[in-house]
Amino acid sequence: MPVAPIDPLTASIIRLVGHIVYPYASIASKSDIVGLDVLGSNWRILDAATGLAFAFAEAIAAAPQVFADTIVQEERQDTVNEDVVLPGRRAIAAAGEESSGEVD
Repeated sequence: MPVAPIDPLTASIIRLVGHIVYPYASIASKSDIVGLDVLGSNWRILDAATGLAFAFAEAIAAAPQVFADTIVQEERQDTVNEDVVLPGRRAIAAAGEESSGEVD
């Protein structure tokens, strides 16, 4: 599955923040445009929050499948790593002493 550069949840969060911080009032006062913000901030924020809620619901619905795919990939990595034999680590003994075996 290809990875999207930006997921819908992140885009919805950015959209909501953009609607909250966009300076409609200061732009309208500087340019003498009456009715620049036709909908008003409450409707814009409600619209962006509704989109965020749907994106969040979509992300939660997809989460179990993504988690399952991650588990399968980790199990595949573990089976590949089991075929490789690595030497055990031994304790460093002082001069003249013998090591007591492997160390965890």
